[in-house]
Amino acid sequence: MTNRQEKPVEPLKIRRHCAVLFNHSMYIFGGILDSGEYVNLMFENKKFFFKFNFKKKRYKYNFGNEEWKIIEQNNPPEPRCAHTCTIYNDEMYCFGGSKGVQKLKDFHKFSFSNFEWKEIKNSKGKVLPGNSAYHSSNLYNEKLYIFGGFDGTTMDIKDLFEYNFKENEWKLIETFGLPFYFQCASHSSILWEDELYSFGFNSNEIYCLNLKNFKWRLIEICGTITPPNRVCHSSIYYLDSMFISGGIYTNDSYSDLFEFDFKLKTWKLISNELPKRNKHSSIIYNNTIYFFGGTNFDSLNFRNSNSSELWKFELPKEIKKNIFENQNFEDCLINFVERN
Repeated sequence: MTNRQEKPVEPLKIRRHCAVLFNHSMYIFGGILDSGEYVNLMFENKKFFFKFNFKKKRYKYNFGNEEWKIIEQNNPPEPRCAHTCTIYNDEMYCFGGSKGVQKLKDFHKFSFSNFEWKEIKNSKGKVLPGNSAYHSSNLYNEKLYIFGGFDGTTMDIKDLFEYNFKENEWKLIETFGLPFYFQCASHSSILWEDELYSFGFNSNEIYCLNLKNFKWRLIEICGTITPPNRVCHSSIYYLDSMFISGGIYTNDSYSDLFEFDFKLKTWKLISNELPKRNKHSSIIYNNTIYFFGGTNFDSLNFRNSNSSELWKFELPKEIKKNIFENQNFEDCLINFVERN
């Protein structure tokens, strides 16, 4: 085991990264820089893995530069964006992603105890996952599920792969009922009970996959409120609800936050005061949603403009369904933001 080193840094202006929460810290891995498209080789010699510790900060404001660390990893995978990262048994599993025109299918695990990466090879299975980016991943019953994505040629990948951690075995699962016309890339999927709720197939519909019989069904929404069509948004689970933030449709980025109540099957607009973002990340910690990075597409100059901002949305300490108070977004990293 090598000595772990953490260096204070400013967070990068990145998009298409992954964010996970582990042991009171937010870890951000991968992504693409503001100055490069997917084919840019800027990531070639830089494997960025950022950590933000909530325990060491003042609760509301003034996160100092010393709170962001760049971690010197051991044997990290090659640079990538549009991958997925999932926590299982105190380790983080990273699958696939994009490196320019090259889509990836490698599978790695990261140990938080020694910051060591290890590629998972020699997996069993009659059919192994192919190249995939912009897919989703979820943990259910000690197994990892990888759904959808883009392999570099088609946006219509609807494959569902199941990975058994104990057996180191992949299985291609046959599913039923998902319409052929849906593009299953840049969507989001959230697990609730025994079902996988997928949103954002370039639409505002929710399709639900039962993970016991693997049948899809369209969720009938109660009420008249629905989010606009979108992809490249962020979604998280909290207290029987799915929270959707940002995203893009055509060339318009969104600044909204919606809540979908799994039990009531209703949408509610929580706020439209976020900065416009897509391809960002979000986590929830102590009743507060944190949003990091992403980009706002500049349609006038036809280019992306990445962000290194960390924003937060404080939920009430006692959440009563359909009642939210003190809905204020605050720019937490005021030292890192260049005001226009």
